[in-house]
Amino acid sequence: MPTLGRNDPCPCGSGRKYKSCCLIHDRIAEQRDLKLTPAEARLLTFIYNYARQPRFNQDVIEGFNLYWGGVFEPAAANAVGPENMRRFFEWFVHDYPTRPDKQYIVDLFHAAAADRLSEEERALLEAWRNSTLGLFRVVGFQADD
Repeated sequence: MPTLGRNDPCPCGSGRKYKSCCLIHDRIAEQRDLKLTPAEARLLTFIYNYARQPRFNQDVIEGFNLYWGGVFEPAAANAVGPENMRRFFEWFVHDYPTRPDKQYIVDLFHAAAADRLSEEERALLEAWRNSTLGLFRVVGFQADD
């Protein structure tokens, strides 16, 4: 079955592009399938859409290669499956410092959009920003480390 692209006509028959019609609802449904609350699913969708800005394209490519150790190309995202992509995405927005300012997506999103979120979504976003969990692995040591 071919993959539906963001710029393809929406399968609902509205005549609009998929990204301007049912994409957000499908993303929320995917997140719900991963056992998230509705607020978590909405917030992850908002952050996901924010991270898709062209200014983060190089960061996504570099982060994807770093996370997967160069085993997968970003174009092979479907091959790793939705749960693994969710893990990558959570790591990327929380732990990958963007270029050139070395800020995290979750913090940049907070600065740009927190005032447009519901109270529940803002509380979740604050908790996520203050989380101390980091999904790193040690790949080597230097003499002074």
